[in-house]
Amino acid sequence: RIIFRWVMGDLFLVLFLSFFLLTIVRFRLLKADFWIETLKNTEIYNQISLESKKSAGDNPMAVQMVSGLTPDFFQDIIETNLTRLEGFLVGEDSSLFLYAPVNKSGLPKQLFQKPPLSQLSEKTDLASFLNTISGNPEAGDQLWKTILLIKQIISYLPMVWAGGLLLSGLLLGLHFWLGKTLKGKLRGTGILLTVSGAVLALTAGLVPDLVSGILPSIKMIPPFLLPVIKTVLEKAMELGGKIGLWTAGI
Repeated sequence: RIIFRWVMGDLFLVLFLSFFLLTIVRFRLLKADFWIETLKNTEIYNQISLESKKSAGDNPMAVQMVSGLTPDFFQDIIETNLTRLEGFLVGEDSSLFLYAPVNKSGLPKQLFQKPPLSQLSEKTDLASFLNTISGNPEAGDQLWKTILLIKQIISYLPMVWAGGLLLSGLLLGLHFWLGKTLKGKLRGTGILLTVSGAVLALTAGLVPDLVSGILPSIKMIPPFLLPVIKTVLEKAMELGGKIGLWTAGI
């Protein structure tokens, strides 16, 4: 009985941490409002605008061409596409239309006269755009099917989340029931909740710093994105810290 209770406790801890990750994905990473509010607290839009204008160099004509690529322009694009992406992935939208207002960019219209760039607009059908940009309808269809598969997997997330919550409660109940006396039941389950909450809070606090320490070694990530990624992780993990403290408090 003691061994079985230890096993229930170990299973609960593993499931508790997994449930936390699902919670982060469902209530943070899949919400457009989370990304919009978080990115507002960074310099991402200024940095993107600066990087795009750096490409113009000292050429006066090129500098004039990219003058419309302002932070507000990029903020409008990113926030609108985040909202549309949420509507597609977790909403009822069956199609995904990208927001690419090239007419507001100030760039020469000649750049967008031929496909695939000619397809860019404020309502660009992603499925058609993928077919054109890949140059192979079959490859484009495969990419779109992959995106639809991701959407389907995400549609199961609420069910999986609810199942994880139910199973966590069941394991916790079994752990409590396996105690020999009421005092032993309360003490053992209290220790389990305290340890689980502490591990979760510690994990949530360490993840942003650990990931931020690894990211600079990945050359494909632009340096100006590193602090942005850290900020996103910190904001996402705040929920984990709160859940951990609440659990330990219980």
